[in-house]
Amino acid sequence: MVERIAGTTHLNLKARPSTKGAQLRMLERPFKAKVGLRGGSDVARAVEPVLGFALPQGVGQTGSGSGAHAFWIGPDDWIIVYEPGREAQIAQALREACQGLHHAVIDITERMTTICLEGQPLRQVLAAGCPLDLHPRVFKPGMVLQSHLGKANVILHYVAGNADRPFVDLYTNRSFADYVWKYLETAAREFGYEIVA
Repeated sequence: MVERIAGTTHLNLKARPSTKGAQLRMLERPFKAKVGLRGGSDVARAVEPVLGFALPQGVGQTGSGSGAHAFWIGPDDWIIVYEPGREAQIAQALREACQGLHHAVIDITERMTTICLEGQPLRQVLAAGCPLDLHPRVFKPGMVLQSHLGKANVILHYVAGNADRPFVDLYTNRSFADYVWKYLETAAREFGYEIVA
């Protein structure tokens, strides 16, 4: 098995300055299994037994169950996210379910990195470079939105949490990991942040 190198490895997060117990926590997650799925409504129906839940069908929507999340990326386009190490198994199961249907299943695990932000200031930090309306009335737990942070394309998944301790996973291409991490550090400086590495 080829060793996977995290997107921020060369930044040496353990050595970067941070404030223990700060309002905002930042970390890079281990490689989540990520599989891209393309296809029509017949594909969506075919994979439902594999996933154990229905694929989301509109902007901002997610589906979840059995440790997986499905993100609506566009018409007939989804990303399925599992815990690390299951990408080959899930991709194969999806391909088998879609046999005979017009579809595409692509393992994108190594293409994207996941940066987690936790804490009340995360909306202000993201707003420093993201044009979306991230107010709690609009961006709610369970939602996923595509946008950009500065010049980097990102996917924001509001995983869980409450008003005092929200919890968002930010997905971006590994080639942008350095840029995105430093952008977030700069935006978070006024609030203070703790790096978990």
